[in-house]
Amino acid sequence: MDSARKRGNTYCQNQAVLFNSVNQMITNTITGDIMVLFLTDVLRFRTLDITFIISLLPLISIIRMPVIIFMRGKNYVAAIQTGIIIKMLFVTTIIFVPLDFLGVCRYSALLVIYQTAVEFGVGVCWQPLMREITTVYDRGVFFGRMRFIFMTVNSVYVFLISLFIKDSLSELQYKLLLCICLAGLMIQFYAICKMGKAREAAHQGEKKNRRSIKEQVISNKKILWPLLLDLVFLCAGVTLNVVYLKSALLYSSRLVSVYITIFNLSSTLMLPFMGRLADRDYKKGFSYICLIYVLYLMTLISLPRNSQVLFAAIWVIVYAVLSGIISSSVYLLMTILQHGSIKKSEDSFVILNFYQMFVYIATFLITNIMGQFLEWSEKMKLSFRMIDIDIFKAVNAMIIVCCILVVKLIVPKISIS
Repeated sequence: MDSARKRGNTYCQNQAVLFNSVNQMITNTITGDIMVLFLTDVLRFRTLDITFIISLLPLISIIRMPVIIFMRGKNYVAAIQTGIIIKMLFVTTIIFVPLDFLGVCRYSALLVIYQTAVEFGVGVCWQPLMREITTVYDRGVFFGRMRFIFMTVNSVYVFLISLFIKDSLSELQYKLLLCICLAGLMIQFYAICKMGKAREAAHQGEKKNRRSIKEQVISNKKILWPLLLDLVFLCAGVTLNVVYLKSALLYSSRLVSVYITIFNLSSTLMLPFMGRLADRDYKKGFSYICLIYVLYLMTLISLPRNSQVLFAAIWVIVYAVLSGIISSSVYLLMTILQHGSIKKSEDSFVILNFYQMFVYIATFLITNIMGQFLEWSEKMKLSFRMIDIDIFKAVNAMIIVCCILVVKLIVPKISIS
């Protein structure tokens, strides 16, 4: 790699870090855990409606198919800029629209528009863009640093929120958070403009990929192993933890906000270690994840139903720490496997988007299925003093055991370059 391109990539990486520094904060508020509190405390949606909305978001990834065909060889940066503008319009609408207008159907429709903008911009173009500006030698450290910074910003953000939320989130509080998100989107627009100029200068004169989609898919067949592994981790994921604590175990919003804060903190602190480990020996990282999953399973089963129980807060903190470590470690290691399983950078746009499409469709199905188990958890349970073994815990336990076995079988078969 020549020195000019290396300098250009370094500058692009710095702008990518700035762009992503506010991304988790925005996502958490609009489509993540803070949104769940908004739906339960302010809009008073039913648990089944909330799980439907959560599962609906990844399903929108099906728009990637026409977008992939349309965007091949096009300007990634311009697409991301367009997506940011649409997201700004969504946030502005939610701030000024009366809550009486936001029923399940209308809110879902607005959220579909927002998520469509996410998919058209960052969703389709971000990972191929990151593949272009990194190499196999710096990818783990870069992704670890980038995720560490945006998780740190998000952890501080959620911690400050937890200081002001009492037993429930209010309408005014959520709209103030949306104003902060609007400022974050402006920062992202500035950073992507800077990145676009530097990328164009660093990669000037490069040939565009002329191979067909079919040829690219066939030549990158080994990405099927990471895809299978990702689907297994998805089944054993932590997506519905906040809904479970709030709706099934009936914990207060304050205790749930503590969970979110500790979750983000543990996710953040794990990243520098896991980033270095991923560059040196990613297989050892998966061994650590299996061990953490065992501890996570024991903690999940032990969670009490009554948040007034003395050790409930302690158990929630432990649960949040383990959930955060699993979430960030799996994300980082799977990102390394995705990028390392692609032969050529020019194939990344098609391959990574097909990969994400499969993952998102699976997320929709799995989230709805697990949401149904969550709905049944109140009726289908066995009680042992202060601890209940409900159907949600039982199904999670079986999935985690299967996940550990699959990791032990698949990871030795994977090699990256």
